Amino acid sequence: MFVSVASHAHRKLSPLKRYLSADEFAQQAPVRMEQYRNGNSTLIGVYQNDGDPTKNDILFTSEGLNALFDGARRPIPYSEISKVVRDKSKDIESDVVVLEIRTLKHVTFFVNGKDIEQGTHDKQLIMMFIESAIGSVSPEST
Repeated sequence: MFVSVASHAHRKLSPLKRYLSADEFAQQAPVRMEQYRNGNSTLIGVYQNDGDPTKNDILFTSEGLNALFDGARRPIPYSEISKVVRDKSKDIESDVVVLEIRTLKHVTFFVNGKDIEQGTHDKQLIMMFIESAIGSVSPEST
C-alpha cells in the first residue's frame, strides 16, 4: 500500500513543537512561504531550528528536504538518500543527523529541539520520517 510523503510527515513530524505544516507556516510566515516555493516540489512542512530561519529552517517537501548540509543550504531529494546513519544517533547531546547519499557520501545537518529531562530529541522523529520518506520513493517501493 502506497503512503504519501505528506502522510508520513503528518504522522511522524506533527508531534514536534518546532514543526509547522505548510498551512500553519503559510499563516504564520506568508512572506517566507513565498521564498520557500521551489519548482515542482510541494512544501509539506518546516522544522524551525534555533538561529536565523533562512539558514537554519529544515524544509520538508514532496520531493526531498532542504537544509543546511555541511554548511551549505541545498535540497537533497529523498531518492538520493540511501539511509539514515544511526551510529551515534541516540546521543541526546548531539544535534547532528547523518545521511548517506547514494554516491556513498555522508552529509550532515542539525536539529536543535530536545528535552534533556525527558531524554527525547526531535531528531529521532525526523530520522524516522526520513527513513519512511526514502522507503516510499525508493525503486523497490514502486
